Amino acid sequence: MTGATHALLAMRRLPRTRRCLIAAAIILATFALRIAILGFQPGSAYLPFLPMVVLTTVLLGLAPGLCAAAIGWALAVVWFVEPIGGLRIDDWADVAFAVFFPAAAAFAAVVVEVFLSTAALGQEE
Repeated sequence: MTGATHALLAMRRLPRTRRCLIAAAIILATFALRIAILGFQPGSAYLPFLPMVVLTTVLLGLAPGLCAAAIGWALAVVWFVEPIGGLRIDDWADVAFAVFFPAAAAFAAVVVEVFLSTAALGQEE
């Protein structure tokens, strides 16, 4: 087993609460970076969060990946979808994205977890 694989498995063995807190920190850092680059202007609300959901799932597992998806969705809806500052969405296109993002993020997290589980089974043989 390589050092990188060992480090990956060590992070996945942390208690679930700690892994979810790390996932929240990753998403909050992504949120801060998105604000630093684009400010609070609407647009590209969900785009920065999807790769971080995949990364979080790889590093920490499925539950933290889903936690990251939920936090990213909430931050995007509240801060980048008009009207800013609440969970209300007025535009139907924004509603579609608000429904599509969590579905796509959850699907990506599950696919990553299944892929990693399958790869781990292949290494045991």
